[in-house]
Amino acid sequence: MLVGRRSGVRSRVRSVLGVFTWLDEPRPTSGSPAEEEPAKATGAGDPSPTAAVPDGWTAVLRVDEIEDGEVIEVMVGEHAVAVGRVDGEWFAVDNVCPHAGGPLGDGILDGCTLTCPWHGYSYDVRTGKCEVDDALEVATVEVRVVGDAVLVPSALAAS
Repeated sequence: MLVGRRSGVRSRVRSVLGVFTWLDEPRPTSGSPAEEEPAKATGAGDPSPTAAVPDGWTAVLRVDEIEDGEVIEVMVGEHAVAVGRVDGEWFAVDNVCPHAGGPLGDGILDGCTLTCPWHGYSYDVRTGKCEVDDALEVATVEVRVVGDAVLVPSALAAS
């Protein structure tokens, strides 16, 4: 299944293959021009922070790139991280589901529970604990917000 962000790589693959999901349906809008633009939650662009990024940290997206209750896959060097926001609080976890390697950044976020799109294994984004199998845990990643930039440790690029 090619589930992913509305404007991500998998959405382009879905359009080429002619395979469409609920993600490809237009979002309801209130008619304002700002809402008519598709969500820009690719995590691949320049986060353009307005404040200086401290040493040892990498800006991965702007705070306005995703809404509360959403999660996105971002890259820190070659390391994929799932970053999201729950009730205004930012979180980040390793993007790889420890069960079978699914992309957690393409999963479903329900409160603090992030569910892998491949097999439905869910994780508490605050602790990394698996809610399906006590033997599994996803690594959590520290997140900071400086100005309008969401930051994760630069050391992830080396891992």
